[in-house]
Amino acid sequence: MDTSPFQILFSTILLVLTIIAAKPEPQQASPESATVLEMELNDLLAAERVHNDATVDSIRKSFLIPNYSAWFLTTFGDSDGPVLAAEYGKEVQEFDSVLDDAFSEAIRNSHMIAQVVRFQNSDEAVMPWVNKDILIALKQPMVLYEASAKENGKGFAHPLGYFFYIDGRFRRLDPRTLGLLSTVRAHPMRIKVGGNVQVASLQHSAKPEYPPEALANRVQGDVVFHVVVGIDGLINQADVIQGDPTLAQAALAAVRQWKYKPPVLNGWLVEVDSTVSVSFKL
Repeated sequence: MDTSPFQILFSTILLVLTIIAAKPEPQQASPESATVLEMELNDLLAAERVHNDATVDSIRKSFLIPNYSAWFLTTFGDSDGPVLAAEYGKEVQEFDSVLDDAFSEAIRNSHMIAQVVRFQNSDEAVMPWVNKDILIALKQPMVLYEASAKENGKGFAHPLGYFFYIDGRFRRLDPRTLGLLSTVRAHPMRIKVGGNVQVASLQHSAKPEYPPEALANRVQGDVVFHVVVGIDGLINQADVIQGDPTLAQAALAAVRQWKYKPPVLNGWLVEVDSTVSVSFKL
């Protein structure tokens, strides 16, 4: 039996519709996913670069935690919660400048590709120490997202902050707030800094009293210490590595009163391993 042109057309249309119906829908990323956060951060970096103030303002505001006092209390408990909430309150007041510090530096270095790493279990084999401490501090299970930016996705990663998914949006937390967690403060990272560099961050120093014995014997010179500066900027440890013994105790008494600007690396409070010297001159 001959097939009419109409039947051929009808069969072709039916075949096309069958193929379309059988084609799977493209999968969309979950709203709470590293991919979605990367898209938001890339949008923000692009808007910051061309000074699209409306878009920048909209995305930045979406990063704020609503009803943050209650959230910190529920999420981190009665001990850490109020401390973090108080610090976050300061962060909110300076939110634009805090984000300027994080994103402007990335843009200046052409780090325009956001990368996000997802952390959920504190017992994961490969995880930065501080991320583990944050997850341990949580009173309820949550996913922690660490964001950074790179140039063409390669090379040095510029930190952009930490995020939790709260009330249907990603909310940003700065290291200066998370750094107050008791789990993080318990064993901070320690970095080595040259003595000359460390001098620049000295906020308060005390002059030593000249020991009477050293004065009578006209002893002078430098006493050099190996020191560890704590996250509060105070000297936690000081050991003499060079100098006359008759000057050492007076020098140590002075050094114990010194205070530095709290040392920070990538936004985190750290301890500093360095050397300092105290001079005695007649």
